[in-house]
Amino acid sequence: MGIVMGFIYLLHLDRPLSEKHAARHYLGYSTYLPARMEAHRTGTGAHFMQVARERGISWSIARIWPGDRIFERTLKRRQMAPRMCPICRAATQPPRPSALDEDLF
Repeated sequence: MGIVMGFIYLLHLDRPLSEKHAARHYLGYSTYLPARMEAHRTGTGAHFMQVARERGISWSIARIWPGDRIFERTLKRRQMAPRMCPICRAATQPPRPSALDEDLF
């Protein structure tokens, strides 16, 4: 049996699940993303996402990689979701000066 290629996706929650559970990301795998995102949206996907739905926490797809379950496991083991999340990275990086800012100095 060969390796099944699909997609690894990173979901970014707009707020943590609770005060005690600070996680704001879910990393998953699917061979068909539309159906998997619908499962998360309706609360029939992963338990983590079911809890987010029950608590009214909105989320967005932050990043998608082509790959297989081995690559998904590699990413999960890194435990670096906030650093892989472009939404979080944009929030922590200072804004870049624009050409208009140069006119001020």
